[in-house]
Amino acid sequence: MKTLKAGSTIVAIRGNASANRYKSWNNRGLARREKGDLDGALADFDHAIALAPQKAVHYGNRGRAWLLKGEVERALGDLNHALVLDPKLAEAWRNRGAVWLEKREFTPAIADFDQALKLKPDLADACADRGVAWLMQGKLEKAEADFARCRALGGVPKPEAERSLREIRELHSPK
Repeated sequence: MKTLKAGSTIVAIRGNASANRYKSWNNRGLARREKGDLDGALADFDHAIALAPQKAVHYGNRGRAWLLKGEVERALGDLNHALVLDPKLAEAWRNRGAVWLEKREFTPAIADFDQALKLKPDLADACADRGVAWLMQGKLEKAEADFARCRALGGVPKPEAERSLREIRELHSPK
């Protein structure tokens, strides 16, 4: 048996066949992704998908890993597939919105963040990311509102986005 420790979570991958073995691969992939081992995480998500190709969350998790690795087209493919399998997977909507944001396609990004928040209103990361999309379009009031909502939900807006918002406000404030 192999184990991987990530934070306070210990994940075991057993050699024996098990109906739920896909969960172990997925959990180890999450632990590896959290530690920054994206290649290892991708390999584990591949195993989870091979064992349970009907599980949308595995495609969503692999899509997030592809996004973190900078492979936006691969991320988009996995996230689209996850949403076909389970259109109520809020994190997949949020992550697909992040792909659109990375591609600087703000309209679909905001639509995906809106859908994520409709499904899971307390998803602070979707608020933070939508705030960035608003900021990049110059819609400062909407950006401020999303950053405030993110903080109220216990999240942390991206510091560089909040700094940019402050700088823009200072440039436009009456002297």
